[in-house]
Amino acid sequence: MANSIALVTKYLPLLDEVYRVNAKSSILEADSAMVQATSDAKTIKINKLSMDGLGDYSRANGYPVGSITSDWETHEFSNDRGRKFNLDKMDNQESLGMVFLNMAGQFMKQKVIPEKDAYTFAKIAGTSGIEGTTGSLTSSTTKAAIETALSTLAENEVDEGNMVLFITPTVKGYLEAQLTRTLTSGVTEYGQKIEYFNDIPLITVPQTRFYNGIDLLDGTSTGETTGGYRKHVAQSGVSGDANATDVNFILMDKAAAISIAKNNVAQIFSPEVNQNYDGWTFNYRFYYDVFVMDNKKPAIYVHRKAS
Repeated sequence: MANSIALVTKYLPLLDEVYRVNAKSSILEADSAMVQATSDAKTIKINKLSMDGLGDYSRANGYPVGSITSDWETHEFSNDRGRKFNLDKMDNQESLGMVFLNMAGQFMKQKVIPEKDAYTFAKIAGTSGIEGTTGSLTSSTTKAAIETALSTLAENEVDEGNMVLFITPTVKGYLEAQLTRTLTSGVTEYGQKIEYFNDIPLITVPQTRFYNGIDLLDGTSTGETTGGYRKHVAQSGVSGDANATDVNFILMDKAAAISIAKNNVAQIFSPEVNQNYDGWTFNYRFYYDVFVMDNKKPAIYVHRKAS
């Protein structure tokens, strides 16, 4: 029995759905119109548009001639990640499907999605030249801190209608404690669950995925065999290197960073052809990266905890 390519086709869309439903950073996924796939799985093309501004109209010569360029820049994914899983033989394909879907779903939720989120936010929060500040937040200071971020981006001419607020559960709790709502009966309620701030959507991100720097573990070296990621720890003797800090919130234009992910279950080997294991082997490979647009750095505001 040959490798079951049909199973790849059957299950990959389900893995994509698990990613999009559970990932906190999926709102930053690239617009398909601005991205082109390439024949090389490790690369992607992103559209970059630039144009001249207005000039003076001349009654003699008419409109001043300007230029507009739309280039497709090729970018290589920084992260080529993967894992191999072995499963005991199943009596039939139906049983295999149930086991595989459960395994794959848990792997996506517990390992793949947290890593992709952590990398995305660390790449954004660790970008030099963005707006932001550092400090501790409490229930009495959080609302003002977010309003400062909002006014900063507004002064940078960022469209409020395209903003999104990523925030930790703790900081969101501080914000909710400051907001009240008066019902039609005249009763005032406190600590209401909120999903928007000034019509800006709030996305809650666990602190374990919210740093300004992470280290990706290679899955094979001593101390890194479990794979995944960890909060960045400064390397001894590396000049300028520092431990990563926790992020309280990120307010940004959704278009300021482009997140691109490619799910790829490369191979599925059945027991009949598997020469290394008496059972099924699943190889999962995942290309992903995040690109912060240079001209849109003023559209990102990061509030970090004090070290």
